[in-house]
Amino acid sequence: MRKFCLWSVVACIIAGTGCVKEKEVEPEPNTFTSITAVVENGKNYDSLIEEAGAIIYSDEADPRRIKSVAYQNGSFTIDFPETVNDKYLSQINIADGITVSDVDAKWASVEFGGYQSGQYIGVFYNAKLSKSIYTEAAFLYVDRDCTIKGSHKKGTITESYNVILKKGWNIIYGTDKGNSITYISKNPGGLKWYYKSKKTQ
Repeated sequence: MRKFCLWSVVACIIAGTGCVKEKEVEPEPNTFTSITAVVENGKNYDSLIEEAGAIIYSDEADPRRIKSVAYQNGSFTIDFPETVNDKYLSQINIADGITVSDVDAKWASVEFGGYQSGQYIGVFYNAKLSKSIYTEAAFLYVDRDCTIKGSHKKGTITESYNVILKKGWNIIYGTDKGNSITYISKNPGGLKWYYKSKKTQ
């Protein structure tokens, strides 16, 4: 999935002589140093999954598992390193119309895999499912503070971003409504952890 931002609504109230705008609310960074995932129906996978691993992705290097922990009782907890080697980071370069406050900022995304005997067998993801709207969390490392704001259109899809990132580990949320995808820093609530087998991906 692709990830990032939702603009706060600015209301314009016409009252005789003029237009009054509500103050735009800046997003807050959503940072983490540890993830605990309690997987939906997770105990059903206890005999299948031995480990959960954090896998880092970038445009510059092959995916690498940076941490592995035991998968037990349908859940896992991963503590993350303070920094990530620069070779796993890539420039934040999204699309025209999207502004990154620091053009030198670099990042990488992290996904969560399930393993059996050291072999990747599936993926864990944090999402909110419905028939018409899909929201998924994206877990990122960024090497400096920055913001990502703006929107652009690709075919019939409009992507919008209103994200603030703090140096270190961050979560952002992408919501797909069919003809638009918005990315924000604030947790919209209602997300759960799920597991999908490699065979069904």
